[in-house]
Amino acid sequence: MSCVTTAILTFQLMGGDAAREAEEVEAETLAAINEKMIDSQWFHVTSREAWGNNKAPQMCVALGTFNHVDISHIEYAVRSVGWPKGHRVQLIINEEHDDAFSIIEVNG
Repeated sequence: MSCVTTAILTFQLMGGDAAREAEEVEAETLAAINEKMIDSQWFHVTSREAWGNNKAPQMCVALGTFNHVDISHIEYAVRSVGWPKGHRVQLIINEEHDDAFSIIEVNG
């Protein structure tokens, strides 16, 4: 367990072609994950306002910084959503003294 863990969560939800509908589903999915987190929350940074120039990623991007949390707890919270088969989900983690991020595949 490190003092500070930085995490990036990316996922692409299949189905629903409307951009607004996709953002609502992404927000609901992050809310379900956040219910399992103790002290910190994921922040949704997919909206066009967050990226500027009228551009945005084609998948959900969420950021989180967590204090004194075991990586397995973060992974449990992400896996607890019960991702449908075929969804591409990546949890990208950097613990306090790591030189690089690690990627954990959490595919449905």
